[in-house]
Amino acid sequence: MDIAKNKTFIFGLSLVVLFFVFTAIITYPLITNLTKGVLGPPPLEDHRIYLWEIDHFGKSIFFDFKNPLVAEDIFYPRGLHFQDMNFTLSAIIVSPLGYFLKNPTIAYNIWIFIGYVLSGIFAFLLANHLTRNKFASLLASLIFTFSPYHYQVVYNGELELSGIFWIPCLLYFFLLFLEKKSLRYAIFTSLIFSLTALSSGYYGVFSIITIAVFALLYFLFKKEEFIKWKNIGSKRAVKILFFLAILALIILTPFYLALYRSDRIITESGYNTFLNSFKYEMDGGVADIIDYITPLPFYY
Repeated sequence: MDIAKNKTFIFGLSLVVLFFVFTAIITYPLITNLTKGVLGPPPLEDHRIYLWEIDHFGKSIFFDFKNPLVAEDIFYPRGLHFQDMNFTLSAIIVSPLGYFLKNPTIAYNIWIFIGYVLSGIFAFLLANHLTRNKFASLLASLIFTFSPYHYQVVYNGELELSGIFWIPCLLYFFLLFLEKKSLRYAIFTSLIFSLTALSSGYYGVFSIITIAVFALLYFLFKKEEFIKWKNIGSKRAVKILFFLAILALIILTPFYLALYRSDRIITESGYNTFLNSFKYEMDGGVADIIDYITPLPFYY
């Protein structure tokens, strides 16, 4: 038993080292400039916004002891509210590191690095759980982690979109929930979905669709699992799924209510309502049907 545990530990550690080395190579020269700069083309517009957010969140939480989601010292007299920012949970997570090291740049870069490694680990766990083939799972995780899309959003400075690891992480725990039919995994799934949505609203919306399609395909190819779910009773199944949805809503509602209560948001064209701004972004940025059949790396 100890030998099996040691082998698993060594393999897991090797996997982490492998993805760390690959990340260092793919993102070079980032590894040698963690404290000095970030990946991306001048003028680093989005990068600067997130560096400011990391610095602001750190100072607000650990020094000023103020609400980090409001910045009263800029855009006087209105101030800046988090619904005006490119808000992402990622900036809050790494803000303590940025504050105590007195350098938001290194916090930003470490998060990018960790994001690559976690993407590989969770993609491998998901693929290996489905296929029981380590080689195929490793190949799948490498393709996912070092995809052109991932590098492009990192290069563009889109910190909220760089956390692609949330998606395989969410699907992995959702898969365990489908298999175990356990309230514990339902809670994990809800928590991870909430973290995904707070890290990126786009990924939150896409994850709902992804989970629905994933569940459909899962039951389509594993009819025995569908029968097991039928056997536990529709009432219990509905209760578990209802609990999963309610927990996510409890976590997310305060954040998204704040967005809808805001009657104005700063946009490139000036002041605009939040809903109109969101509609403008969706109209200009959502995928067309051609995007699903045209495998170009810059389609994302």
